[in-house]
Amino acid sequence: GRVGVMGLGSLGAYVAQKLADWGFVVSGWSRTPKKLEGIACHDGAEQFPAFVAENNILVCLLPETPLTRGLLTHDVFSALRRPSGLVNVARGPLVVEADLLRALEDGSLDGAVLDVFDHEPLPETSPLWQAPRTIITPHVASEASREARVAQVVATIAALERGENVALRYDPERGY
Repeated sequence: GRVGVMGLGSLGAYVAQKLADWGFVVSGWSRTPKKLEGIACHDGAEQFPAFVAENNILVCLLPETPLTRGLLTHDVFSALRRPSGLVNVARGPLVVEADLLRALEDGSLDGAVLDVFDHEPLPETSPLWQAPRTIITPHVASEASREARVAQVVATIAALERGENVALRYDPERGY
């Protein structure tokens, strides 16, 4: 199958590259143009429909912004190649949950792996618990060790003290 990685920042680029290394046909989609070796990269709203239509599985690693909130709808799920699937390890509000349920129930989407939700923890009353062909995980798609987190904080503080720019710095204009 073909896998589309949504979001080609540090995490998305890593995931896309690993999937390609493992032999998957991988494409990526991001807000701005990116170049990754062996990955067909798409960007912007105008390229989103073609990106979706060429993939069987979407792996969502996008940030939550006004542009991405509610992006994944029944129409998107229906446009995927078959068999189709969704892996959302980004943010819950990117997926319209009612549309996801409908797509799973009517067969427009063949399966989903969900690590994030509109409301967390996922309420016991959520119909997602009973959704067909769905795996729910407890929002721990990745967890850095204490040592790795400490090393990151120390390196960031040292770089800021030297007046250097730091990786993964929040940009209020982008919203992430």
